[in-house]
Amino acid sequence: PAASFALTASQRLIYGQNNLVFYNPDEALCQPVQNGSSSSDTAAPSSGNSRLEWAVESFGMYAMEMQKEFGTPWEVVIAQMNKESSVGTAGVAVSGADNNWLGITGSGDAGSYASGNHKFAIFSSVNKSIEAWAGWKVLRNGYYDKALAYLDPSNYDLKNFLTTMIHTYAPSSDGNDEEKYVKDVLSDIEGPIKKKRTELGWPTSEELAKKENIPIGGRHPIGSSAEDAATSQQTPTSEVCSSDGKTIAGKGAQAIAATAILLAWPDDSHNGEVKPEFAEYAQKVGSPTSLDFAQDCGHFASVVIRNAADPDFPEGGTRNMQDYVEKNTDKWAKIENTGDTANLQPGDVFIINSGSSPTDGHIMIYTDKNSSNDYNAAGASYKKKTGHAHNIYYGDWRGTYSIYRFVGET
Repeated sequence: PAASFALTASQRLIYGQNNLVFYNPDEALCQPVQNGSSSSDTAAPSSGNSRLEWAVESFGMYAMEMQKEFGTPWEVVIAQMNKESSVGTAGVAVSGADNNWLGITGSGDAGSYASGNHKFAIFSSVNKSIEAWAGWKVLRNGYYDKALAYLDPSNYDLKNFLTTMIHTYAPSSDGNDEEKYVKDVLSDIEGPIKKKRTELGWPTSEELAKKENIPIGGRHPIGSSAEDAATSQQTPTSEVCSSDGKTIAGKGAQAIAATAILLAWPDDSHNGEVKPEFAEYAQKVGSPTSLDFAQDCGHFASVVIRNAADPDFPEGGTRNMQDYVEKNTDKWAKIENTGDTANLQPGDVFIINSGSSPTDGHIMIYTDKNSSNDYNAAGASYKKKTGHAHNIYYGDWRGTYSIYRFVGET
C-alpha cells in the first residue's frame, strides 16, 4: 500500500502499472506506488464506501506508523477523513486547502488557505496531513490527553476514547450531536474500514497497540503540547522547591515551555511578522491575530499560558498578570530569583512591574535550550518584536524580576 507521493498523475500511473517502487525520503517509506495515492489522482473511487476502502489501503500503513509515534488510533484517522472531507472529495479539501482531508486549521507544511474568517492548512501530501492530525497539531496538542488515557494497551477502550475526544473536538456547545458523531466514526470503522483491513490482513488499532505494546502517547509522553516537548522538556529527575518550601511538580510548566517554543520565532529576525502558529493559538483562545496584538510581551505570554496550562490567565497587562499569579497560589508558586538557572525549570515565568506605562512592565518565559542558537527564553516586545527566542535575564533597568511556576492542574 502506498502513501501519497510527490509524483505527477502520469508518473504515478507509469509506476503503478509496472509495479515499480518509488522512494520518497520526505515520507521515509519505500513502497509500491498505487493509482489513487494523492488527492489529484482521478483513478481513485470517487465516493462512497469504495473510496473509504481505498483510503485504508492507500494511507492505512502510514496511519499505523503515526499510531506508533503518537498513540492516535490509525482507524480513527481514516474514519476522520470521511467525516471531515468525504475522503478528500468535499469542503476545503477541494476548494483550496490541498491534501487537507482532515479539516485542519492554521498552516501546513505547504502554507494555508483562507476561507471566510478561517484559515485552513495546505499540505504537500495527504500523509503530511495525517501526521499533523495524529500528532502535535491536533490530537497531541494537549487538549485530548484525557481521551488518550483510554488507549492503554492493557485496557484499550476505543469507544470511550472517541466519546471523550469528540466532547472536545466537536462539542454539543458548537451545535454538534456528539453521540451521532461517535456513532458515525464507529460505523465507518466497523464497516468499510474493517472490510478492507480484514482483506489486507491488517490489525485493528487495539491489536496494533497490544502487539507493539504502544504506550499511551506512543513514543512521546502525555503532557507534551509541542513538537519540541519530547526532546527539549524532560521531567526533572529531582524535586524542585519554591522559596516557601513547597514541592513543585511540573508537566504543566513543561507544556508552557514547549508551547512558547512552538509559538516563538527561533530568533528576532521576524520582528514585523506574526508567526502562523501564534495566530492559530491566539484564535483558539479568542484573542486577536494582528501584528499589533502579537507585538506585546503580555499578549505573547498569555496566548502561550492559556493554551498550555491556565485558561484563566489574564489576556494582557503585566500588572494584572502579576496580581493574578500572586493571588492564585493553588495554581502558581513563587520561585526565588538567584540570578542564575540553578533552581529554574522550563516553563518558569518572569514578570516585572515598575510603573503605569506598558514599557514599565515585562513578562517572558524560561524555556531552557530551544533553538540552534542555544537561546533559553521566549518573549515579545511592546510595539517592536513578535514572540521570539532570546536569552533569559534576571533584572534590568526596571529592577529584579519575580519568577513564578505553574503548579496547578492543566
